[in-house]
Amino acid sequence: LRTTAPGVPVEVSAAPHGAGRGAPQLPVVSAEVGGLAPGTLHVFRMQADEGQEPQPVSEASDPVSTKAPSEGVVCTAQEEPESEAPEFTAPPTAPEVAPAPAEGPPSRPGRPTCACDGGKCCSRRVVEAHLSWAPSCSASESPVLGYRIHVHRLSAAALMAGGGQLWEGLALKPPWVAASFTKGVAVLPEAMNCADGALPSATLELKAGAAYCMEVQAVNRHGASQASPRSEVLRAPPAPPSACRGLVVRRSGEGDVLLSWQPPDDDGGLPIESYVITSAPLRR
Repeated sequence: LRTTAPGVPVEVSAAPHGAGRGAPQLPVVSAEVGGLAPGTLHVFRMQADEGQEPQPVSEASDPVSTKAPSEGVVCTAQEEPESEAPEFTAPPTAPEVAPAPAEGPPSRPGRPTCACDGGKCCSRRVVEAHLSWAPSCSASESPVLGYRIHVHRLSAAALMAGGGQLWEGLALKPPWVAASFTKGVAVLPEAMNCADGALPSATLELKAGAAYCMEVQAVNRHGASQASPRSEVLRAPPAPPSACRGLVVRRSGEGDVLLSWQPPDDDGGLPIESYVITSAPLRR
């Protein structure tokens, strides 16, 4: 039988399939329902029409939807599968990896300090000075192999510009520097560990009476570090001036002579204040 409007009961003659053929007595009843709007969702309930008393109504069927716009549509029950909530799995945590040490030159050494021997005055033209500085620790696996000591002899103009000290803004080059030299210092294998507290040091030979400023660079297999902060101005102890040059004697009168000479090439670090002239008669 067919129905022309949804919700109108459809009477179906129950006829068990396979009756009288020796099949199991499991009655299966089917019916074709028409007039359903295409693409709509429906549920169905069944009620047996037997006797004068109303029979109980079955439970609602699973929702079904029509498939195609036709006069007779065969409805098939679709069981919606039960969806299981997906199990939450935390994303794997990446292991903590220590950053690789940076490869490059070592760190900047500390400010060097310097002291001279000889007290206020030195009899030698060359003065020994002892220089020390805070060591540089290499940021990579390359140890510090040595240091470069840059020694700058300051000019009088540099000292005048800084009021006797070195002005930080002055570049360590002429005319502020009269002369410069570099000395290399190797680091012994037993002193390569910068955590042992030992300070690297060096002995320098400086000109007596001159003013100096020092810088230090650390060196490893990747190159040299930045220069250390400048040291304080070091004034080497003065020394006696060198001998006068070009002495010339002329007779200027009876019993009088005129002397002339050139000043010493090295004043020993202090201005020449006076000269002492000595004479000795020659024996004939």
